Amino acid sequence: MNAKYKYPLLLGGLILLGLVQYKGFIPLAYKAAESDLFLIDNDDAGSREATKNAYTEMAFKQCNDYIKEELGDKLSVSFSPAPINSWGLGNYEYLINADININSTPPRTERYACRIQFDPGKDTSDLGNKNNWSMIGISGIEEL
Repeated sequence: MNAKYKYPLLLGGLILLGLVQYKGFIPLAYKAAESDLFLIDNDDAGSREATKNAYTEMAFKQCNDYIKEELGDKLSVSFSPAPINSWGLGNYEYLINADININSTPPRTERYACRIQFDPGKDTSDLGNKNNWSMIGISGIEEL
């Protein structure tokens, strides 16, 4: 191929690729995002406000039980009687913010965040069953 056509063809190809993405793929992605494709329709709507209900109270208990189980005998811990804040994120997913007292030398208190989900397909009368909950993640405790 002649060297004088290489760079104009490369530039033309890049321009064509940009136009195809801008005029073809991006509008398609917007249509998919606006559709019901990603909509999860259930009775549990999220809230920006901190809430307290049976689900958030049980989510707090499940988070504490999970932390105890993960720490095992490594540390002696105690938990605050109630979370500082708890939010319902929607789709039976909850964010719990609470304190944990770690009985080490020296004793210290750490604040943690726990994200957990109740399986919406399970019977809501059995909130206490740990098999009905899925731990998404915990942050704020160094030992975990």
